[in-house]
Order: sequence, then C-alpha cells, then structure tokens
Amino acid sequence: MPITLFRYVRHQILLAASFVLVAFLGLFTFFDFLAEIDQLLRPGVKLSGVFLNILLGLPARIYELAPLAALIGSVYALAGLAATSQFTAMRSAGLDLRMAVNMMMRTGLVIVVITVLVGEVLTPMAERSSMALAESGKTGSGRLVSGLWMRDSVYREGKLHRVRFVNFESYIEGEGLRRLNVYEFTPEHRMTNWLQAASATYERPGFWTLQDVRMRQFEPDGASMPDDLRDERKASLEWESSIDPDLLSGIYVKPDRMSIIQLWRYLGFLEENRQNADAVRLALAKKVVYPLAILVMMLIALPFAYLQVRAGSVSVKIFIGIMLGIGFYLLNNLFSHLSVVASLPPLVSAAVPSMLALMGGLFGLWWVNRV
Repeated sequence: MPITLFRYVRHQILLAASFVLVAFLGLFTFFDFLAEIDQLLRPGVKLSGVFLNILLGLPARIYELAPLAALIGSVYALAGLAATSQFTAMRSAGLDLRMAVNMMMRTGLVIVVITVLVGEVLTPMAERSSMALAESGKTGSGRLVSGLWMRDSVYREGKLHRVRFVNFESYIEGEGLRRLNVYEFTPEHRMTNWLQAASATYERPGFWTLQDVRMRQFEPDGASMPDDLRDERKASLEWESSIDPDLLSGIYVKPDRMSIIQLWRYLGFLEENRQNADAVRLALAKKVVYPLAILVMMLIALPFAYLQVRAGSVSVKIFIGIMLGIGFYLLNNLFSHLSVVASLPPLVSAAVPSMLALMGGLFGLWWVNRV
C-alpha cells in the first residue's frame, strides 16, 4: 500500500474523528453544566469554579467518547471517499480488503495511543486538580460530617499484627491529612491504642509525620490505663502506615478516572484489608479492554466504504454509524451494571460488548466482500 495513500486516508479519518469528538465534548459539557448549576446556590461557590471543574473533567470525557468518535468519524470519512468514487479508484489501483483492514488498524493505533495517554496521564492529573478545587470549596463539594474512614492492616513477618481504622476530616494533595484519628486493634479485635493528630504529611514511602499528637494506650482486655499513664502528647511523631497519597486519591476519584497503576495498587490495598473491590476490579478490566474497542470500531466502519452511493447517501451512512456507536455505548454501560447486579466477572463484563461488536464488524466485512 503506497504510503501517500495511507497518509491521505489517515488524515481524513483523524480529521473527521476529531470533529466528532469536539462536537460530543461540547454537548456533554453543556449537560454537565446543567447538572452542576444548582451548586451556584451554595455559599462561596463561584461560576468560574464550576466551569473550571467541568473543564477538568474533559480528559475523562475524551477517554470515554474515543471509541464513539473513532466509529462515527471513520464512517463519515470513508462514506465521503465512497461518495466521490475515491475509494473505488483506490480499489482499482490495487487496494484489496486485507490492505484496507491493515490501513484501518494502523490508523486506529494512532487513536489508541492518544487515548491511552489521555486516560493514563491527563485524566488522573485533572482529577487531582479537581479534588484540590473541591477541598477549597470553590465547586460546592460537601464533606461527610463523620469524616472519611480507611482500614490499615499492619503485618509483621507475613502475619497480621494490628488492624487500624483511620478517620480523617480531609485530604489535600501536597498538604496531607487533617484531623486524624487512629484506632488500633489486635487481630482478636481488642483495642490497644488510640492516636489523634491535627495534621499528617507524607514524608517518605511508608511513613507519615504527624503534628500535635495525642496518644492513649489500653490494657490487653481493652480497659483504659490509669489517668496519669494513659495520655501522652508529642509535638510530632513519625507514623508507619501502608496508606499513601495514591491510595487516598482513590477515595475522592472515581475508579474509572484513575490510571491502571493507581487501580492496581488500590485494588491490592482493598483486598489486603478485606474491603469491597468490585467497582475497582471492573474499572481495571475496562481500562485494559476499552482501548481495544477503538480498533473494533474502526473495523465496523470499514464496510461503509464498500457500499455504493446507491446503497444510501452519506447522511444515511452517518446516521447508521451514530446508531451503532450509541448502541455500543449503551451496551457497554449495561454490562457494567450487570457486573454488579448479576455478579458477572469484571473481565467478561468489560470484554463482551467489544466481542459482540467485533463479530458484527467481521460479519460486515464478509458481507461486502462476497457482494
């Protein structure tokens, strides 16, 4: 396949996919603004803060809409080439089905790389900024009255040594925890220590520095020690914990907006502490499978180039492409819910929509090749 021909088709597809993506982003931004407009009624919330929060959510939207934009953009570009007989001329010049599939996959890989970079780099960065913005109160995000809770297990020589329940008022990126309370128990559920700190900063891996610390120890049977011995105060204290800023981000950030590395570490933390991790498993499976859906969408779009103009105008083909894209989007969301309701394995829930779409794309290629 001549490199000039490949570059021309790739340019047409990428240009059309970008146009479709921008259109969908504008539509979803409008819907997000309507959903957030009631936040302006809260004291201290400004319109600029709401807009900034919506803009910080755009990288996640790009990742979510990439397969849809790839499908509709490819259909538009290929249908346009077919309507002007350019694709017919390409076939007459020797472009067979195998070469056309190769051309679409190579173009799809470009979109996949861009999408992965957005999902793994830009989205987590934007979510951390959104989290800091929410903590400042500019977007009207509220806090739980009781603070936030995490379980922290302490192991010694591979065995469970202590179980901690950590409560804190808030966490700010780069600043640390505020108003920290730690309740420590033995594996037999007997309370041994209570610790309170005004703030905590993450100094080095595995260790926090606590400020304005108050501690209390308990007898093995759970009873308090005498009044003159039970309380101890320190200006600062180094505290060892398996909790780190990446794990704390998982509390504020939706699992589907975390990177694969963050999801993997957060999943390990939840499993180690015997907490429900179904949503994280599903998000991790979708992160692995979802970029491959872009290649499937490119494959579905290819048969539209083989349909002659008499088989339908460009607008009809685009409409069919939009319906297929929306159908895939809804099917993907349906199986995400079925993973929770019907207890489907996360990998199955994430892969089934793409597998069904792949079967549809292969059938379409078989059909146009035999006609």
